[in-house]
Amino acid sequence: MASLKYQDGRLKLDGDLTCDSIGGLSRELLVLAGREGDLTLDLAAVQGCDSSTVAMLAACKEVKQRQQDKLLLVNVPSRLLTLFSVYGLDNAFLNA
Repeated sequence: MASLKYQDGRLKLDGDLTCDSIGGLSRELLVLAGREGDLTLDLAAVQGCDSSTVAMLAACKEVKQRQQDKLLLVNVPSRLLTLFSVYGLDNAFLNA
């Protein structure tokens, strides 16, 4: 089960962020991304990810860019780094 909590000035994502478990969390995260200001996501506790994780983060990044704010990712798991690279998004997420 995927979860989201605010701690230490960051939103911390926890659990499996896969197509089977990401639906409600994705909607909640997009609402939070709609708030003004930069958004930092701590991904240290993410245990599983797939293309739906990338899509969710890309949607959040688009929202923040429209607001002229930043989406900052910290503690990105190696599996997600690989997915960013496969989809050609590593520069978009890691050099922001």
